[in-house]
Amino acid sequence: MFTARTIYNFVRMGAKFSDFAVLMRVNALTRSYEQEFQKYGISFKVFGGFKFFERKEIKDLLAYLRIINNPFDGEAITRIINFPKRGIGDKTVQTLENYAAQTELTVYDALLDVDELPLNSGAKAKLKSFAALLKDLVIQGQALPIDALVKYLVEQTHMREAYADSSDESITKRANIEEFINSVDEYVRLNPDAMLEDYLNQVALSSDVDDMDDSDYVTLATIHAVKGLEFKCVFTCGLEEGTMPVSRAMDSEKDMEEERRLMYVAITRAREKIYFTRSKSRYLYGKREPTARSVFLKELQSQLSLPDERPVYKQYEGDFGGYGNSYNGYGGGYSSGYGNSYNGGYSGYGSQNSSYNRYKQQEDEGVYRTFGGNNTPSKNSYSTGMGSTKKSENTFSFAKKMIATSTAQGKDESVYAVGTKVSHPRFGEGTVVSLRGGVGNVIITVDFGKLGRKELSARLAPLTVIR
Repeated sequence: MFTARTIYNFVRMGAKFSDFAVLMRVNALTRSYEQEFQKYGISFKVFGGFKFFERKEIKDLLAYLRIINNPFDGEAITRIINFPKRGIGDKTVQTLENYAAQTELTVYDALLDVDELPLNSGAKAKLKSFAALLKDLVIQGQALPIDALVKYLVEQTHMREAYADSSDESITKRANIEEFINSVDEYVRLNPDAMLEDYLNQVALSSDVDDMDDSDYVTLATIHAVKGLEFKCVFTCGLEEGTMPVSRAMDSEKDMEEERRLMYVAITRAREKIYFTRSKSRYLYGKREPTARSVFLKELQSQLSLPDERPVYKQYEGDFGGYGNSYNGYGGGYSSGYGNSYNGGYSGYGSQNSSYNRYKQQEDEGVYRTFGGNNTPSKNSYSTGMGSTKKSENTFSFAKKMIATSTAQGKDESVYAVGTKVSHPRFGEGTVVSLRGGVGNVIITVDFGKLGRKELSARLAPLTVIR
């Protein structure tokens, strides 16, 4: 959200979306950016790769869910009949499809009628095993909530084991699978009563890119994919141990040097300004865990004027936002200015004024997901140039100007209340079900029916109140 709001405000002040790039070590991180950018109407493209829900391993998981939702989806069945590999060859699949066509049965029904197929006993046994798996998943789909169902699906299909080696590709695919589980957990949190069909409809909407601007868009990419390219402003994300650098490089000096070289590539993609961002915690394997600052941020500590990092177990004690950006209570942002175009943005370490109790209150209320909230901009923010560090005198005033501009140009938040009917150009008509946040930064949750609930900025989202 910090990245989305920062880009959005710069564009309102005259920048172009194409001035910006968001770079990451592993492409699993694009998912949250894709969905957050859609909330703010920010055009984007995933450079050198597929959008999250278009990746093979994600399409395979979605195919299983489509079958659970509708067992007669023959296309979905043939997509995953041999993935993960279970020894079912193309000839066996063709025989199954031919039998279904001749008997006017669905592929699913043909699987249940496998003894009638002109196949040897080995092929029949494999099809029976696959049919039993699908039948079990369909039954579980009637009993389990969506988030539990997806975890069960991943376990029963051995999807992780299909990418068990230590290659970069497999590591990325495993990370994508975990991010998919996270995306479902997030959807269920916002839509506790949603059905599987509702989630699949929401994913179909997220995959719709027909209205993307082909000439002006933010680049979302892995660092590998942008070698040789430059942008006015770059956001590097996931600067945590285990993410950048990746965990497998930690025990190898050679691999660490390769990771450090990638960090150098990321930094040198920025012509004028770069933001180093990280999450204080990440939701992985069904629970939220605190993270440790990347070794590369530690190596840049003196140039960025970063205070010492507290031990991981103390990160949630004491001051709220202790090492978070003062305009983003959740996570952190550190920025360096190259030239003048973007100098004085939201930068540096956050205010040390808030107590742990306030942190807990804000976290419980979900305020950590909002941009700004009621936090006060810190006069101790820094904007640093490569090779030297100096205090930015205009950071505080610039930040206030950004917020003031957003407030002046945005819509009147008072038009929204619980029960208000609204229309969104992408999601259709919906009803406001809750509001949170402070004046100038109200976040509304809108129920769009089958498309689920969406969190949107009351001031910035392209909503029309239906009178």
